[in-house]
Amino acid sequence: MIGAGISSQLVYFDICSLIILSIIFYSMIARKVVVGTSNVTFLILGLCIFITTFFDTVNALYSNHINFIFSYKNLKARYFFLYGYYVFRNLTLPVYEVYLLVISGGWSRFSKRRGLMFLFLLPYVILLLMIVGNMFFHNVFFVNETTYEYTRCHNAIYFYFIGIFYFLVGIIMLFRFRKVFPKDKYASLSTMLPFNIIAVIIQFTHPQYLVECFCTTSTFLLITFTVQRPEEKLDLRYGSYTVYAFKEDVIKHLTLKSKFSIILIGIKNYDVIKTILTQNDIEVFKRSFVDNLKLQRKNINYAGNIYYLGNGIFSIMSIKEGKNQTLLFSDDIKKSLENGIKIGKANINTSSSLCIVDCPKDFSDYDSLASFTTKFQNFFSDVEDIVELEKYSKHLNYKIKADLNNIISRGIKAHGFMIYYQPIYCVEKKKFISAEALIRLNDPKWGFVSPELFIAAAEKNGTILHIGKIVIEEVCKFISSEEFSKLGLEYIEINLSVAQCLQSDLVEMIAGLL
Repeated sequence: MIGAGISSQLVYFDICSLIILSIIFYSMIARKVVVGTSNVTFLILGLCIFITTFFDTVNALYSNHINFIFSYKNLKARYFFLYGYYVFRNLTLPVYEVYLLVISGGWSRFSKRRGLMFLFLLPYVILLLMIVGNMFFHNVFFVNETTYEYTRCHNAIYFYFIGIFYFLVGIIMLFRFRKVFPKDKYASLSTMLPFNIIAVIIQFTHPQYLVECFCTTSTFLLITFTVQRPEEKLDLRYGSYTVYAFKEDVIKHLTLKSKFSIILIGIKNYDVIKTILTQNDIEVFKRSFVDNLKLQRKNINYAGNIYYLGNGIFSIMSIKEGKNQTLLFSDDIKKSLENGIKIGKANINTSSSLCIVDCPKDFSDYDSLASFTTKFQNFFSDVEDIVELEKYSKHLNYKIKADLNNIISRGIKAHGFMIYYQPIYCVEKKKFISAEALIRLNDPKWGFVSPELFIAAAEKNGTILHIGKIVIEEVCKFISSEEFSKLGLEYIEINLSVAQCLQSDLVEMIAGLL
């Protein structure tokens, strides 16, 4: 019961926060999304907010001379709950910033930089020392032994300085990671700082309104709905991460220019397995396959997430492990798969292909990597050993070069040539005024083929004129579109080959298309 001496606005914000947080925790536990670094960090953040809110509620009751658990006259209890509030309230922002680092993929690099880690932790350590010192000197706050009133001292201002420090760190991190997250997720993550500032101002000017914890809880709830969405990232049927999570993680690491390795595991006889198993047994097979990967991962303590990419292809991504450890882990996986996958009493024999990809060395963009993951088994169908892509890349380019005439022919017939536009920014006008048209070739067998390979071959076999015409036609369509008008571009740049420039009817052809 809340005493009559308390305004409903005083503690009801905190009570609402406790209820909301309890529901979120129950939901996370019920859906079994409490494993994985990001989920654990998010859970710790929620616990910090919950404990802070609980202490804040009790302190409000005691300030209004309401007994709760202990008598408000019990000085030890008063100090315990006040210390608890300060410890966890000031821990919330640092944990939130660690969460930002974890979900952005930057934690691994940050944790290795001891100087930065020391600077990051130092203010909070100072705060803890001040709290310990207050137990003896009462130079931050004290509780009057006669009136039982809580009073802050001049040194309490240093707590605000520490809060400002972590606020500025948060701004720097959000600016650093602005291109890592989709706009909706970035907007949700960014609300933590302004919401806290608004809450501090409200509570400073109107102390009776305990809105700090409520505003923090509101941000936590928003992040739960928009960022921590397990249905997007986790496939609970198999216990692995999804293709969406794979794409998101790859783009994050590439944006931050992090070095990471990917182990691709393809089941060569997956189509055969699908014909002999029922739909339910196929689901059990995939689950058992993932469980087998998790067992091997645990045996050598390998730090990496497991993803199912579809069509019998799995991947394991790591930004922490070195090359030797990745090779050792890959070898263990291959040996374990040679024994087959057990489904009940049956043992399903599997034939697998394993390929190790180092990014951004092997792939510096997601589209090329995604295309490769669906076709890598075709590239190395004659290779039984574990493939290190770096060692086979020259061999792969040789195969593509040998097949370039067919690749170009397929691209022309099957509309495999695509146009991408690289925007060009004008410093004087302070806006994008044009774009450069870039041609790309996506082959059904080899995936994205580098222009450095197919353009030279097209110039030799004469198809460069046909390809050039495709570029001009597509650009003219784009210029005539409503989208071009909306973008406000003035012109599009086209790269012409020497052969095109020598065409006598080039001007007439372009005029006709326009």
